[in-house]
Amino acid sequence: MMRKILVILPVTFLRKLVEDILKNYFHDISLVATVKEALSLIKAGQIPDLIISSYILEDGDVFDLLEALEKEQKIQKVPVLLLTSEEDPELIERALKKGVLEVILKKDIPKKLPKVLKHFVRIIELQKLEGTIIYVEDANLYVKFLTQILDETKLKVFSFQTVEEALKFFEQNDIDLVIADYVLGGGDSGLDLVRSIREHPEKGDVPIIVLTGYDTPARRIELFKAGADDYIPKPPLKEEILIKVFNYLTKKKVLDRLKEKIRELESLYIKDPLTGLYNRNVIEDFLLKEFERAKRYNYDIGFIMADLDRFKEINDKFGHLTGTLVKRIVSPYKISSQTFASIRIKQT
Repeated sequence: MMRKILVILPVTFLRKLVEDILKNYFHDISLVATVKEALSLIKAGQIPDLIISSYILEDGDVFDLLEALEKEQKIQKVPVLLLTSEEDPELIERALKKGVLEVILKKDIPKKLPKVLKHFVRIIELQKLEGTIIYVEDANLYVKFLTQILDETKLKVFSFQTVEEALKFFEQNDIDLVIADYVLGGGDSGLDLVRSIREHPEKGDVPIIVLTGYDTPARRIELFKAGADDYIPKPPLKEEILIKVFNYLTKKKVLDRLKEKIRELESLYIKDPLTGLYNRNVIEDFLLKEFERAKRYNYDIGFIMADLDRFKEINDKFGHLTGTLVKRIVSPYKISSQTFASIRIKQT
């Protein structure tokens, strides 16, 4: 995932320090010294995910930059990080009011900048992360709050007021994350939702975050026992929700890929890659179980084997590639000379 950053720093040694830190988090780094250079890049279509600027620039200061950015429709929502050597509370307050994301003193850059960037990169990746979220909440205020937080992402959020509605949607769709309030209308609770989802035979491992206004040790233990992955006390913090949503969605994507690989390996183990039919391992296991069941309940069992007549002549006359093609054509009819000829089972 390509992450872009625009750095506006006139001091050479400071640019080198910042650049060395940025290389750990961003793939595309643009370094300039003036507001004019920064705007030229933006107007040329190089829209960054983050802007880092010094307070004093060669052709103005950070407030000139912020004013110019306000006029650029494409970049109005791009966050700005301010680096300054001035420990001036009035300056910091003014910068934050003008929309600066965070102010870092230059003496704190080696320690604080990596922490800020690590958090910010997660937010960038969340904005580009795709997935489907169920949000179960009966208070419109919190529904609006969460919707606004995730509004600029590619995530699809479907909100419901009752457990019944949420479970119906859950059954019919692929869900990547469930967020639920503990106290819900309709006589159910978030705890009921957690238990119902965990009992699902196929999709019961979806991550679940519960919001609760009753943050007590007993409540947390109850939620974890039921199968909740995490909880967030109300009122929730925007940053906490974003980080936890990112973490659980990322884990879900990784687990989905892992399960797909496992299914592929299982298929290779139990099926003949040439014909797609079950191989000797599966057939022997199945037949042995059937024989045991027949002995236990004292009923007869039959076993039919089939072969392709004169198949060797096909290989000899037309070659093994043609023979393979014949097997693939015949295999949907559940006939495979290789598969059945390899089975040797004796009834005891």
